[in-house]
Amino acid sequence: MDTSDRDSQVKSCDIRRKRAFDIKGRNDVRLLKDNRVIIKDVDGNRFEIHDYSKLDQKSASLLDSEI
Repeated sequence: MDTSDRDSQVKSCDIRRKRAFDIKGRNDVRLLKDNRVIIKDVDGNRFEIHDYSKLDQKSASLLDSEI
């Protein structure tokens, strides 16, 4: 798989499972409509949180600091 194919894929995150993301900066976290969030990690993988308002308080706080 070449890089362009990998970059176009978005992985969906189950909010019940813990995930850790290393990001380069705030530009790697995007708030979309309907409380959706896209996070791009340092390796270029993109992850979607379907409704960040359903995150636990600690996770939501960390995310809010980057949005």
